[in-house]
Amino acid sequence: MSFKTPYGLIVDRKLEGTISVRLAYSVPNAAATANIDAQRTQQPQRSNNPNCAAYHYYVWPDYQTSFVWYDAGWSGNPEGEDDVEENKLKSQYSATWCDARQAWVYRYTSAFEAQGCDLGSGKEPFTDAGQGRSRLVEGMLLACWLAL
Repeated sequence: MSFKTPYGLIVDRKLEGTISVRLAYSVPNAAATANIDAQRTQQPQRSNNPNCAAYHYYVWPDYQTSFVWYDAGWSGNPEGEDDVEENKLKSQYSATWCDARQAWVYRYTSAFEAQGCDLGSGKEPFTDAGQGRSRLVEGMLLACWLAL
């Protein structure tokens, strides 16, 4: 069994029960792969350096944020920044992924407000357990895309 997200993440379930996650585009040639591997093994540098290899994030729902947070312990992230701003996500990642993430944030925010959570009701945002689980899986898939 296999499925593909609109933003190019493919999830495969093998017969033996294992699950693999990959991107839909083709594998780069050997020279490009060696270059990518070399970049990944370099010591991380501050993000104001144009050669910074990668950011590290947390995906965490927090009302009125982007739900994407910098890992404060990773030296490659911008110093003193926590929540990743929308414009930064849009400048770094595909519009399709950003749109899927924004729809995911909107569904949570709408449910959060509908339950009065923004007013301190103490209720769960999703009244239906299936909707809540579905949202968790969708968030995990968005995070997997970022990790790959």
